[in-house]
Amino acid sequence: MVFEKGNFRMETPSKYLQRIVNKIIYNEDEFKIYWGDNRYVMGFNSPTMANLNKFFSIKTVYDTIVDIDRKIKYSFNKILNMNLPETLKEYNPFSKQADNEYWAMYYVENIIFRTSTLWDLLAQLYNIHFDLKYDIDKVYYRTLFNNCAQGKNAIPQAKRIDAYFREEDNMDTTPWGGNHAYVTEFRNKMTHRNAPSISAINQYATELRPPAMYVLIRVIEDYAQVSHYINELLSQIDFEKLLSEIRP
Repeated sequence: MVFEKGNFRMETPSKYLQRIVNKIIYNEDEFKIYWGDNRYVMGFNSPTMANLNKFFSIKTVYDTIVDIDRKIKYSFNKILNMNLPETLKEYNPFSKQADNEYWAMYYVENIIFRTSTLWDLLAQLYNIHFDLKYDIDKVYYRTLFNNCAQGKNAIPQAKRIDAYFREEDNMDTTPWGGNHAYVTEFRNKMTHRNAPSISAINQYATELRPPAMYVLIRVIEDYAQVSHYINELLSQIDFEKLLSEIRP
C-alpha cells in the first residue's frame, strides 16, 4: 500500500486523480430530440418502431449515467477539499481516525456504490444494443459480460471487460491492476459483513482500516475504466439508423 508506486512518481495522488476525472465527460443534451422552440421529445413507445424504441431506451440509460456521473464528481470534489494525506508517512490504522479521513471515506463509499451502478448501466446498454433479451430487472453485469465473452460469437469488448474483472492485484502498473476486484470486495464487505473502514482483529473479522486516499485511487481508476467502456460502446451505435424512422 505505497502511493509512490506506479502512478505517483511525477505527481501527487490528488493531482493524478483530478486529471483522470477531468477527462470523463458526458453531455446531458446528447440524446435530446428538439421539436420546435425550446421543446423536446420526453419519451416514446411504439409497437412497431423498434429502432425508435431502442433509441429512447438508450437515452433513458444514458440520462441516468449523466445523473450518476454528476454525483460522483460532486463527491470527488468534496474529498479533494478535505486535504487528505498524500503519503503513508503518518498512516496508522489503529489510531483514532481524523475527521477529514472519516468524512472523506463517507464520500468514497458514495462513489463506490455509484460506480457499481455504472457497471450495471453499461450492462443495460449491452442488453439493449445487442438485443440480448435479458429481463431488465435481471441484468447482472458480471454474469452478462461473462456470457458475452464466451464462444465463437463472443463480443470483443465484452472479452476485455471480463478480463478486466479478473485482473490480479498489481500496484506497479498505471492504472493499478485489480481495481475492480478490490472495489467489489470493499463494497461487499461494507454491505454484507463489516465496515472495511474500521480496524478489527477478532474471530468475526480481520481488518486494517485503509487510508481514504488509497481507496479513492482504486475506485476512481475503476470509475474511469467503466466510463471508457460506456463511451466506447456508444461510439459503435448507429444512431442515425435508429432515428431513420422519423427523419426523411
